[in-house]
Amino acid sequence: DADHFVVGNDEDSVLRIYRRGQAQEVARLDLTTFLGVAPDDEVDIEAAALLGQRIYWISSHGRDSRGKKAPERRRFFATDIVDGAAGQPPQLRAVGQPYTGLLDALETAKVLKHYKLARAARRAPEDDDGLNIEGLAATPDGQLLIGLRNPLPQRRALLIPLTNPAAAIGGQEAQLGPA
Repeated sequence: DADHFVVGNDEDSVLRIYRRGQAQEVARLDLTTFLGVAPDDEVDIEAAALLGQRIYWISSHGRDSRGKKAPERRRFFATDIVDGAAGQPPQLRAVGQPYTGLLDALETAKVLKHYKLARAARRAPEDDDGLNIEGLAATPDGQLLIGLRNPLPQRRALLIPLTNPAAAIGGQEAQLGPA
């Protein structure tokens, strides 16, 4: 709201709510159990986008910095904003289920084949042509745009439409549009 904001950290699976002008958090939502990760796992939350009262969150979906598989970084999930009781800050509630099939969808989508995302996903995120998600933005029609920092075909960032975000956290397969 006008007085509060939420922060997703790339080092853990806790969302923290702050009041503007205060250094200490006023509320938090620990998503460790919801996301199915260990408390010390680096979920690598990279971006969020607001659609109505729902915040969609996305992790990097990349390997770790050494190029080793990091399945805990393959999360797309959502929280709903819940108004706090009188005088209390807004709260967040996890909704749906974490979607862990986005990397597979990126690798197999026919409209994205020529970007060779399956090959990119086998590299460290910082390598040339590695795979690393860094952004998420809402569109006026309820879709999301997934922003990739890597790979950069022709030195241009890829924006990939996720056309059914609510269905994806509802257990359906993600539908992706052309980049």
